[in-house]
Amino acid sequence: MKRGICLFVLVILLLASMFSSFLAAEEISLSQKYVQNKNLYAQCGRGYRYNIQGWIYTHIEGDPYERGYQHGYLLADEIIDMINRWSNIIHNYPLIKPITHHMPQKRYELVSKTWWDFCRSNCVKTYWDKYSKYNDGEYLQEMRGIADGVKSKGGKIHGQSISTEDILTLNEMYEFLSKLNKLKKRFHPLRTLFHKLKQILPELSKIKEQDFITDFIKQPMPHHCSGFIATGNATSHGQIVIADSMWCGGGSWWWTYYIALRWNVILDIKPTQGHRIIMPASPGFIWSNHDFYQNDAGIVLIETTLRQGLWDNRGLPLAIRARAAMQYGENIDDVIHYLRHQNDGCMNAVWLIGDTKNGEIARFELGLYAYAVYRTFNGFYWSANNPMDLGVRLEKFDIKTATHYLLRYLLLHKGGYEYCLPKYRPAPRDLKFEELGNKYYGKIDVDLVKKIMSTRPISAASTDCKITDSNLVEKNGLWAFIGNPSGKILELSNLDKNKIKNEEIHPTGWVRIYALPWKEYIVPNNPQEQERQPETIWLYDTKNNSNDFYSSSIIVGNTLYTTTSSGEIYALDAQNGTILWNQTVGKQPTQPTYHNQLLFIGTADGLKVLDITGQLQWEKNLTTIPSPPVIAGDLIITGDKNGNIYAFDIHTGDEQWNLTLSGEIYISQPWNKTMPLPSPNNNDAGRISSNSSILKSIFVGSGNTCYAIDAETGNIEWSIETNGIITSKPVVYDKTVYFGSWDTYLYAAEAHNGSIKWKRETGWGIETTPVISNDMIFFGSHDNNLYALNKTSGQLKWVFTCNAAIHSSPIVNEKNIFFGSDDGRLYALNKSVGKLVWSFSPGYTIDRNDIRNYITTPILSTPVLHNNILFIGVLGKIYALDASTS
Repeated sequence: MKRGICLFVLVILLLASMFSSFLAAEEISLSQKYVQNKNLYAQCGRGYRYNIQGWIYTHIEGDPYERGYQHGYLLADEIIDMINRWSNIIHNYPLIKPITHHMPQKRYELVSKTWWDFCRSNCVKTYWDKYSKYNDGEYLQEMRGIADGVKSKGGKIHGQSISTEDILTLNEMYEFLSKLNKLKKRFHPLRTLFHKLKQILPELSKIKEQDFITDFIKQPMPHHCSGFIATGNATSHGQIVIADSMWCGGGSWWWTYYIALRWNVILDIKPTQGHRIIMPASPGFIWSNHDFYQNDAGIVLIETTLRQGLWDNRGLPLAIRARAAMQYGENIDDVIHYLRHQNDGCMNAVWLIGDTKNGEIARFELGLYAYAVYRTFNGFYWSANNPMDLGVRLEKFDIKTATHYLLRYLLLHKGGYEYCLPKYRPAPRDLKFEELGNKYYGKIDVDLVKKIMSTRPISAASTDCKITDSNLVEKNGLWAFIGNPSGKILELSNLDKNKIKNEEIHPTGWVRIYALPWKEYIVPNNPQEQERQPETIWLYDTKNNSNDFYSSSIIVGNTLYTTTSSGEIYALDAQNGTILWNQTVGKQPTQPTYHNQLLFIGTADGLKVLDITGQLQWEKNLTTIPSPPVIAGDLIITGDKNGNIYAFDIHTGDEQWNLTLSGEIYISQPWNKTMPLPSPNNNDAGRISSNSSILKSIFVGSGNTCYAIDAETGNIEWSIETNGIITSKPVVYDKTVYFGSWDTYLYAAEAHNGSIKWKRETGWGIETTPVISNDMIFFGSHDNNLYALNKTSGQLKWVFTCNAAIHSSPIVNEKNIFFGSDDGRLYALNKSVGKLVWSFSPGYTIDRNDIRNYITTPILSTPVLHNNILFIGVLGKIYALDASTS
């Protein structure tokens, strides 16, 4: 019998050895495959990363280990930075913070390491088995891949190679600290931490052990997130619209801007099994923890965390439940099931859920045992850390906390008591959400929700905002904002070193992102450095120095007409910057279009027509116009965000024809079939004159299609369908129309019949309008590259790599090409060979391999040229730069 048992054990050990060898061989082969691409900054196998306006869009796909490896490789530096931040946050603990300023750097780092080791030991003890057993260890394998990806880049934490245990701890820090704050057993694990720290910090000997523990757990819990969702008759077209802003407030020492602002990754996960998920996350996370999710089954999900109430260690952590809900959930019932099943009660929340397939939305309040579900096909819900259900509230009720906040209110008139009472009482954010939801009822769309989420007190402590709707979800898209959406400058205490620095975090503005289509593309990489800056001839200060300021300009004669993101138009003397006049035209103004002493401007409210002295001549109330109007003979043609194109009589404003297409309207300059236009430069786009006797066609990007439309009648002549959304103007030259798409391609098509001549692949979406010069065409891509191609064949001539995406359309002169990047620089390149001539950086910049890539002043303006003077708007200033600087 004993011999049989021994043989059985030997067989099991042999099989285990063979299985582990197989796993090791698989991981080595994957590692070798990816290390071969180590010179590629933005790519790892089928994974890609790109900086875009303060965010890092990261696409990963494949089996758990494979996608994890891509994640770790592409975000290695940011993952190390995030772990270091969680390590250093102990220096913000009130009983240690006064000591920090006086300790040497080595001791500072030892305290950080001791804290991280403590957290890792407890997280592994609490969560390792849960991950290893759930769904055959899928998410633990993903974490192993992340750790190995970081290690392949040489990533270390506190002098040691990063481990799977480190990645697990990183993912569970918020949940662990939430439980730690509510743990009241006699032998508290903080005792161990206290005695280890006391060996490093003799100053702690003056503090009693119990005082250390009591002070730790009595720290106020932060309020996290504001959320909103609407559908049916509450929205403009019956679509679901959903938004979430992460909050960083409430006084907690461990949840500060230093931690929260590192959540600047848009993680796009395409797993082998389950649904594709798009979510903002911290580097190294397998879940959002914000939480904001959308998947390719049409499900959207956000939450706002509640004060920690009852919990136990028998259930699954929220990281597993939330990730599984979006990876495997098909509908609202599925999501609720995954969130409730084996719930451990930690980070309980008010969830907002939507199913864009049928328009249903739900508000789901979850405690440990208690829960409540509210559902509708018409209306809106909001979430602001304040549950309405009595049972959920009672699980969190604490008489001492309630008394404390009531006394604060009665004696000091400070809020916060609403969250602590056993019965629901609306707090200021609740009241504002309800007010604005009712105010905009029936008209709610993405633009109005941006407004709602930017309104105080909803935005008071926001560090970001994410918004999507049914149409965006269908196309794997969303809007995102880094920083406070109301424009507030955030103050961050940087704990990287013992000499703590205070930093200002300025908002980087709204950016629209569509996820990558399937592709296997080697992204070109050709960065160059240059210290030379151009001479500033003059500048005009508009006094609106927001970090996300941009301008759109044209030159007429010697006058610069500039619209700005603040909703103004300025007329400036192009030679010396003297202001001639300025006027408010409305939000989101387009580049002006000039014709016969009139300026035509699209705005969020429709079309405005001014004379050249700034006086309003006539206007048309429409929805937002995203693209500059164009002149076609006696017609002014414009289009709105809902896909409507209008042709108005240029003199009277009478409508001549209209047409509805599939999405936002982006219109080219007119083209006639018999005479090629001169080489188009984005500098001239607003002032090309049009003769009614020869004009024939305009080219329009709308949805995922480029259309040729008869300018006189509005009849569609032909169309080209792409695999992505088109969000920039086509350009036409010499019988060829060129346009970019979010399917990553630049297209060249016959202007007469729409047959495709060639198309050129890039690494990500294209939102710039190309410019043609001689035999070359230039355009920027969100893959961080500017491309120069042969305009006839599409053959690549050269590429220039920036440190972030390119929203600014290029312009050219005889020698150079000029454009801006989200990395904070305006670039001048030699257009023949792509060599950097100079760069201009008036604000924050992202440098190569810069881990603080959420701090930037994106150059969103398209520059204009006149007499070798380059004009561009940044940080509230209009600059006139010497373009001839060499």
